[in-house]
Amino acid sequence: MGCGTYFLVVMWMMGIGFTILGFVDPVLVYFVIGIVCLIVAILWTRAIINLPKREAEAQRKKKLDEQIKREEDEKRLAHMEGLSKYHQMDEDDARKYQEGVAAMRQLGTIMQQSVYQEKEKDWAILGGIAEGIAGPAAGIVTAANAIQDNARINAENAARREWGAKQNAFYQDLANQAERKSPKALSMSKLQEKYEAILSWAPSTLYSLIGLRNTKIEVDEQTGAVTVFTSWKQNDKSICIDGALRAKLYTNSGECAGCAYLVFPKAGTVGFSGDLSGICARPKPATNYSVKIEPADLWELALKDNATSRKTDNLTDSEHRKIVADSEAIFQAELK
Repeated sequence: MGCGTYFLVVMWMMGIGFTILGFVDPVLVYFVIGIVCLIVAILWTRAIINLPKREAEAQRKKKLDEQIKREEDEKRLAHMEGLSKYHQMDEDDARKYQEGVAAMRQLGTIMQQSVYQEKEKDWAILGGIAEGIAGPAAGIVTAANAIQDNARINAENAARREWGAKQNAFYQDLANQAERKSPKALSMSKLQEKYEAILSWAPSTLYSLIGLRNTKIEVDEQTGAVTVFTSWKQNDKSICIDGALRAKLYTNSGECAGCAYLVFPKAGTVGFSGDLSGICARPKPATNYSVKIEPADLWELALKDNATSRKTDNLTDSEHRKIVADSEAIFQAELK
């Protein structure tokens, strides 16, 4: 049992004991001590009983905060247009890579600093104690043994430090190699030299070129967050589509419960197949959800001066943006 458990047992025993003593020998102080001990024991017991609940709630809140952050990031990307989305995802990738390098360096430092070091023995004190108990001969033997033991401890500590230094050097070397290969985010001007976002398409037209399958939802029992998964395939390989989809969630009664944004990769559908997922961290509660996926915003991502030869919908940029804004407004009205 831990110290807290021992304390609790003592409080219960003292509380019960002094209360009984107060009945046997009616003295007010016995009743007061007994009642105080029982109150402390009851409060402590309640705290111990509720501890798992508090820990579970703390874990739930931490997980929900992470899910909310993910949802905010996906929503932010889904509302970025054209090369702004590519640029943001490029910067996010470079930042995450640098965070990984920093974590590798930190791991090496921790490995070195956490090496166990055995404490040396004070041979003079030990020899003096032995001499005081068993005489000078015992003191000399004890001191000599301590000195020999310290030599062993010194050698083992040195070996541990050397191992820790090698571990640190290993991880620092890996971090240096990763640093040299670190991807650099392209500036917006460089992106504009390489790519072009063509908005003359209606998002619904581009959506019709993307086939979705194996769509499913998962509800996190701990937080209530809903994650939407789907696979996509684009048979028409003459065009690269970029942007995001909106996965609207509905309750059993048909009420809109929220949405998850499914953001395409940095370079859009250039791979012509893949998987998408998005999270709705705080949907309206329901026993079951259904999902309807629609385009949030889609455009053509083309290499500069190498756009598709097919005829577009001939929308102006403002007309494209109005379609996107109207779609978002319809969703927000459903959500109320």
